[in-house]
Amino acid sequence: MTEQREQNAIGERYLLNFNTDDIPYEFYDVVIIGSGIAGVYTALSIPKTANVLIITKETIEINNSVLAQGGIAVSLDQHDSPELHFKDTIYAGAGLCNDTSVKVLVSEAAENIATLCLYGVNFDRDETRRLSLTREGAHSVNRIIHTGDATGKEVCDTLVSAVSDLENVTIKECTYAIDIITENNVAKGVLTTDAGAKQPKAYYAPVVVCASGGYGRLYTKTTNPEVATGDGAALAFRAGAELMDLEFVQFHPTVLFHPQNNSFLISEAVRGEGALLRNINGERFMPTYHDMAELAPRDIVSRAIFQEMQRTKAQHVYLDITHKDRDFLKRRFPTIFNKCLSYGIDMSK
Repeated sequence: MTEQREQNAIGERYLLNFNTDDIPYEFYDVVIIGSGIAGVYTALSIPKTANVLIITKETIEINNSVLAQGGIAVSLDQHDSPELHFKDTIYAGAGLCNDTSVKVLVSEAAENIATLCLYGVNFDRDETRRLSLTREGAHSVNRIIHTGDATGKEVCDTLVSAVSDLENVTIKECTYAIDIITENNVAKGVLTTDAGAKQPKAYYAPVVVCASGGYGRLYTKTTNPEVATGDGAALAFRAGAELMDLEFVQFHPTVLFHPQNNSFLISEAVRGEGALLRNINGERFMPTYHDMAELAPRDIVSRAIFQEMQRTKAQHVYLDITHKDRDFLKRRFPTIFNKCLSYGIDMSK
């Protein structure tokens, strides 16, 4: 099969000149671009009779999923339900949510969490061995399951370990997806390169899954890792995929403000455990912006912080959880506590 260069309205179809007859290739049943939770979980969900390839442009443990701290929302408590979870999510989305997608999210959450537990994900549990629940922004009840403040890392590590044991899954690290190869507007595979390659390589498959993550690194200030540069969205668009809602890039309300680190995420779960936002004068301000105060939807909290910084002519605000016991903070937020301590900041004082 020879793929000719095609033109579209915005320029060249492919980033490179290539002829598929002249480059090395391999065949698979499914090629997955991306090694975050979405990509790895997809690989685990595919029948074991299929030959699956995961490609990731860095080592497999470097992705946005690993950095997720707070937890996963799921209606498990006796006072909760998928219907209430749906209502809270629609409210948080300010009327912009796709109702069908939200219904799938809330109705299928519990069964997928059960699957994660079967794979061995070690979520925090209470004294009765039930999954421990906390609260985050815009949720009306506690429904966030977690593993300390490193939930994403625990889920990723567990799933990567599981997928690495599968004989039908091949993982290629430090392999950069350049373009989706198409023929007659149908995806046929992925064109790739790697650090030592003298020419590109094609991985052919009748199914291509793009689970490459977002593009937070297009912005100067972000908590996203360096790999979140939007390559997947761009190559999908060049291949003819329809992109939507590109303007909905979420900026987390709270991040460490320090000369040596201004991109370390401070989980929303800290506010879920009672932390208060105070301005440069030490005044709590969120109750004046929203009835849910510190647990208002993220966009509202972010705007309130920005407005308060403008009002007080400050570069930052404070997140105050000094009313909590030091041992509790070390146990509940070990990653955040130790990171702050490494910069001389004691969360308990």
